[in-house]
Amino acid sequence: MMRVVRCVVLALILAPTCAWAQTPVVNMPEMQPLNRFPRMMQEYLVRRVRAVESASAERIMDLASRDEAEAYIAERRSQMREVFGEWPERNPLNARTVGTLERDGFVVERVIFDSRPNFPVTANLYLPADADGPAPGVLVSSGHSREGKGADYNQFLAQSLARRGFVALAYDPIGQGERLQYPDEEGQERVGSGTREHNFIWRQQCLVGEFFGSWRAWDGMRALDYLVSRPEVDAQRLGITGVSGGGTLTSIITANESRLTMSAPGCYITTWRRETENELPADAEQMPPGILGLGMEMYDMLVPHIPDGLILLTEEQDFFDQRGSLEAHERLAHIYRLMGAEDKLAYYVGPGGHSCPQPMREAMVAHFAAVSGMEIDAAEPELVADEDAALWWTESGNIGELAPTTCFDFTRELSQALAQERGKPSGDELVARVVGLLDLPDREDEPEYRILRGWSNRGYARPYASHFVRLNRSGTRRRSSPNSRMSRAPLALRLHKPSAATVPQCSTSPTVPAMPRCARTSASAG
Repeated sequence: MMRVVRCVVLALILAPTCAWAQTPVVNMPEMQPLNRFPRMMQEYLVRRVRAVESASAERIMDLASRDEAEAYIAERRSQMREVFGEWPERNPLNARTVGTLERDGFVVERVIFDSRPNFPVTANLYLPADADGPAPGVLVSSGHSREGKGADYNQFLAQSLARRGFVALAYDPIGQGERLQYPDEEGQERVGSGTREHNFIWRQQCLVGEFFGSWRAWDGMRALDYLVSRPEVDAQRLGITGVSGGGTLTSIITANESRLTMSAPGCYITTWRRETENELPADAEQMPPGILGLGMEMYDMLVPHIPDGLILLTEEQDFFDQRGSLEAHERLAHIYRLMGAEDKLAYYVGPGGHSCPQPMREAMVAHFAAVSGMEIDAAEPELVADEDAALWWTESGNIGELAPTTCFDFTRELSQALAQERGKPSGDELVARVVGLLDLPDREDEPEYRILRGWSNRGYARPYASHFVRLNRSGTRRRSSPNSRMSRAPLALRLHKPSAATVPQCSTSPTVPAMPRCARTSASAG
């Protein structure tokens, strides 16, 4: 019988090959892999990130005691401040409510507060209709949907929590829902919403040394301030959840917010290694600057939260690689075990793709209830989403009507302050400052380089720009005076502005050097 089965399997494997072999191939072009990056740069990055992931995993799995685990957690907490920078001073929230919606089993308040001076955050507060005392509070961080808090899956997350006794606050991230930063004359998106605005904002902020992910995290931390200001909320039981871009937000807020006792990032946590190998695009706020240089993997953003309640929400067919999610869980579970808190960590995997289905929501609520000491019905009641406009705080659906301060207003102010501080250096002083800022090695000559033809047919770079590859080893060029025109690289190399494609770096070294820490003026945007 086994022989018959083997023959059938072998026939199934060979049949397509044999059928194809009998068909003549006429003018069949050779198929080249259309990669998002030139192969050399991509493989270089993969090697570097694999080295970080390997070292991170080895270090975690080598932890052998509670004391070692506590030291590791404390180290990562300290490093998060280095990655995300200093936080602003807490200004008055100036919170106000514009209206209330009565729904089956819960109430929705349309609220607004200022996370920075005159920088409003629009939100919806979901309150259980039959609460009999302070209840656990949960932030619902939105994915990259144009509707923000009004997207149906965000409403369902908040409703599911409120129907089971939690207080939930769903808020609009920057560039989504009612919080467009670049609206046109009619209040509609000028550069696009969601990730388009996020990346647009980051390109301006990175020039003044800011990380857009920190701005998003700060909004969430101030949302938590508002949540604990409500008498209906138990400040000792606080959680956060979100899916996709909301999973990103959940992770970076969890990394920096010590008040949280529960966290449930959805459809996001994998490993930097898997993302890099899969050439998965990432948005500006998803790549904290310097995190790889500090030897941290993606799951390290959740380490500061240990030993509090955590559940990783995943789906088998998600483009956030399930293998990386399982690897993240394995390493986090090792630390939880050393801390004697195995029951505080859970893992959910569904059969679908990138989404937030009912079973995922039920798993999140059940874990939060267990961590909070609550008894709830396991099954989620029937939920109905409101029209997006019914949840608006503003009349037009955009905070532009409030004449708020925008992200680029803050960036302009900081840029002008930095310009006054640095003056107008030139000549050798300018060169010295740039060399110091970029931490360039000492050298007496221009680097050796090659001039390449453009990759215009693959979309790798702008067709009107030249492409240069810098070599690690200098050639036999004679030394020239630094002031000699012959010692300088062509003007295009010295002044060429980077395009969307990164110039690949040729390395003649067989070894992979340690990942450097990023300067605060730069960030990777995947």
